[in-house]
Amino acid sequence: VLGHGATATVRKVIHKRTGEEFALKSLTKKGLSRWQANFLLNEVEIFLSVDHPNICRLAYVFEAPTMVLLLHIRTTRDFSIRRFSCGGHFTEPEVADIVAQILYAINYLHTSNIVHRDIKPSHF
Repeated sequence: VLGHGATATVRKVIHKRTGEEFALKSLTKKGLSRWQANFLLNEVEIFLSVDHPNICRLAYVFEAPTMVLLLHIRTTRDFSIRRFSCGGHFTEPEVADIVAQILYAINYLHTSNIVHRDIKPSHF
């Protein structure tokens, strides 16, 4: 599991034939309010509109009767935030690079009139 929130879980999945890694966000539709459904639709539209090397690209959207699955292509960069949260260490140049890449992505979103609203280390 890469992460989870109140309404979704994100898992690392691997294509069996190619070995390509993806992030699969699964959301249950049960109990989804109209506001939450609109929020999800807006999220999909935003992900389909962005193109930046440090933002996971939305590859596919699958809808089943009880679930919605969003398949994201993982970025080529590994910020290794989990290494830090597990007691690992970064060098100063590594930290500078990580922060710069995060800021490039945020700047891209802001110049596209998109506000992230949930920036935290576990999202990188």
